[in-house]
Amino acid sequence: MTSTPGDLRDRERRLDAVLASLSLDAAVITGVGTVGGHAELSWLTGHVPDHRGAWALRVVGEATTLVIPDGGPEPTDDESSSIRSPEDGRCPQAQIAAALLDGARIGVAGTGSTIASSFPAVVLDIGAHLAGLAREVSPTTATALREHAEVVRRALAATATVLVPGVNELDIAAATASELARGGSVLQIIHASVDRFHAQRPSARRVAPGSIVTIFAESAPAVGGWVEGGIVVPVDGADTAAQRMIEALDAALRAGIAAARPGRTLGEVATTMAQHLRDVGEPTIGWGHSTGSDQGPLVVRHDSVETIRAGDALCLHPSVRAADGRSAGVATTVLIGTDTTEDLIPAAVRDAIRATARA
Repeated sequence: MTSTPGDLRDRERRLDAVLASLSLDAAVITGVGTVGGHAELSWLTGHVPDHRGAWALRVVGEATTLVIPDGGPEPTDDESSSIRSPEDGRCPQAQIAAALLDGARIGVAGTGSTIASSFPAVVLDIGAHLAGLAREVSPTTATALREHAEVVRRALAATATVLVPGVNELDIAAATASELARGGSVLQIIHASVDRFHAQRPSARRVAPGSIVTIFAESAPAVGGWVEGGIVVPVDGADTAAQRMIEALDAALRAGIAAARPGRTLGEVATTMAQHLRDVGEPTIGWGHSTGSDQGPLVVRHDSVETIRAGDALCLHPSVRAADGRSAGVATTVLIGTDTTEDLIPAAVRDAIRATARA
């Protein structure tokens, strides 16, 4: 486990304190979407929902109830944990309605307006409060991130060795997935893109001599510790335009890491990375997001005024589409310290993987 029972109970106490300060009796936490938006749920329960359908009910002073929909995996049975799953999988609205019969006031997070609009008089959106708690990476989670970063690095390195003319994106992604699974990954998002990268699903598109291949591996182990890493690899050498693109992406990522310091804004990080790509082309995806237990709620974008804090964890992923239509991206996960920023997929590792692919 990357979140110990002691960690979870401490998180419950911290959430209870927030609820008490808002005169609330309970909280319902759900996830949004199929990729992100589950950071708060994972933070509170220590559960990474690979089916992306779990939700939790936290009543102040009681055990947290983790609801696993039919067909979803059960959390690890741990007698020292306070997390319990109910026998039924009632929807959050039904669970809230039952609580309201006893006069409870409920806070909700991760649900958008769906639940809050159902009970507007007695339900309060606590998303901002919970996000503030969830973004704080504990020493236990930081250790988990470092350990799983090694799994991601091995997966990227193993995948680079299969990059030969004729192999297709599906084959490349399968190689990445296999190595991640060997390292204990239970939640994976993999992008394998030949010459065209915009975070799309892998296809039957094949590698040709001179192709540039982008490989992104986003992964989490059994509980928490979400890590993202990405490399771009030229196959059988890179032409001048491709080499320029790769060098610009590397420079953008280095600059983003250097800019990610306490007191700087996420907007400054995005702008810093963009400056290194303006002469090459336009980005194809966003610049990054927070992480830790799961993909976090903070987004690295030009207009973000959110201030970086010591203890944050960020995924940075600059990308670019050049004038010739080819596109690529790179990515890493960083831990923000008081005086240093720790790169979990460092440049030396990415360079070594490229060298292996060329050999």
